[in-house]
Amino acid sequence: MPRRALELQHRVRNTLGVVRSVARRTVATSETIEDYSCHLDSRLEALPECRRW
Repeated sequence: MPRRALELQHRVRNTLGVVRSVARRTVATSETIEDYSCHLDSRLEALPECRRW
């Protein structure tokens, strides 16, 4: 596999791990499905801002 493809695969896997973690933590702090939906959406919208370097 080309080096760029390997790097992209690595980044995608890392990002999916972050998304899984955010989803799990959101479940733990949400009381209703509506809370979960709202909180998860907000956290996922904020994710690109947090990932800027």
